[in-house]
Amino acid sequence: MMILQFTKRPVISHFFSTLLGPIYICLFLALTTQLPGYPLSPQPSPLALIMPPSPSAASAFNPPLPPKSSSPSFHFNFSGLSLAWCSLNHSSSENFQFGIRSLPEILLNKSLSSSWQLDLDLSLDAQGSFRTTAKTESSSSARARLYRCWLRLSQHRFEARLGLQKINFGSAVLFRPLMWFDQLDPRDPLQLTRGVYGLLFRYYFPDNTNSWLWVLYGNDDLKGWEILPTATKSFEYGGRLQFPLPKGEGGVSFHHRRVKPFPSALIAGSPPLSPVPENRLGFDGRWDVGVGLWIEASLSHQANDWLLYRWKKSFSLGSDYTFDLGHGLYIVGEYFEFQASRDFFSREDSQRFLGMMMSYPLTLQDSLKVIFFYDLEKNDAYNFLYWQKSLQDWSFFLMIFWNPTDFSVFRKESDSLTLAGKGFQVMGVFYF
Repeated sequence: MMILQFTKRPVISHFFSTLLGPIYICLFLALTTQLPGYPLSPQPSPLALIMPPSPSAASAFNPPLPPKSSSPSFHFNFSGLSLAWCSLNHSSSENFQFGIRSLPEILLNKSLSSSWQLDLDLSLDAQGSFRTTAKTESSSSARARLYRCWLRLSQHRFEARLGLQKINFGSAVLFRPLMWFDQLDPRDPLQLTRGVYGLLFRYYFPDNTNSWLWVLYGNDDLKGWEILPTATKSFEYGGRLQFPLPKGEGGVSFHHRRVKPFPSALIAGSPPLSPVPENRLGFDGRWDVGVGLWIEASLSHQANDWLLYRWKKSFSLGSDYTFDLGHGLYIVGEYFEFQASRDFFSREDSQRFLGMMMSYPLTLQDSLKVIFFYDLEKNDAYNFLYWQKSLQDWSFFLMIFWNPTDFSVFRKESDSLTLAGKGFQVMGVFYF
């Protein structure tokens, strides 16, 4: 039976809808007030430049500063990507899946003066999939929703960004304790993830220190490693300070929200609870001492005695190095541990993983990547191999996976990355 549904975010609130109003007004004015004196000049699109993570991209430190502009101008660019994929998955039964997905994107840029500029990013995520099993059971679905929708005011050392956006940071590559607001999966060659609704401020100091402040609202779905959702109609807020260290860089992060407990997260016999405050503290650092070394840690506390797990602790230790073999063999190794407990020093529920990633460029157009995870608690192994061929406007991927049926490493982001069990997936991506 065909299930057709076009989903959008639930009604966030009149407040946040009012905040997003200027974005749509700006888009309308920009598209209807094109003047001959304002040349159209394409700019690179974040979607059009999607590539597998490189060694230098392992850290989110020091993002590029907005460029200086010598004269007021207006720029418009339309780009994006479309992909089709099919996979055969053998778990309890043969499972064939096919899907298509498209992410068109509009980028608008207006230079307000020699130092200030205004940017708008608007993109849509539309996808459909079909699934059938050996028992002739089949299902299909389709949906369309906003992928990004933000307005940014920036200067050489300052930016303010409002709307549906991606916020991520940290030093780890495979297991990221500071994956607070995204769901990036290291096995996803396109690195696609949903955003969050919020307002973000960043300031870049001359010594490479930079500060972040954010306020989020209307994000009721689970984000990152979250187990309990954020309470409806409640604000989240936090900040981050990134700073240089000897032979490296470090960061300290803080986040506050109110969570909505569900019955299974409470001690037996507990009364219904109102939203519970949660505080998170994070630390990360990365050093280059011949090899890359990093540490990343997160601690969260939910202040209510009726909760089964009030404390959640996670940390990751890792290293990477590019060996001078052939065209360069890049290897990442990482250890990850997660603990959930009622008291700070107790250890009631834990997960421990070892991870390794190897990537090797065969030619300028072809590359291989191998990712391996090992669950030290359940003695399960996760194996993933993919070959990529990149052409001017196309990329092709052949992915082979051999994983446990009960997949417990990363939350599934979309049907285009269905990697539980054993099987393979073929994907073609067109960039326009």
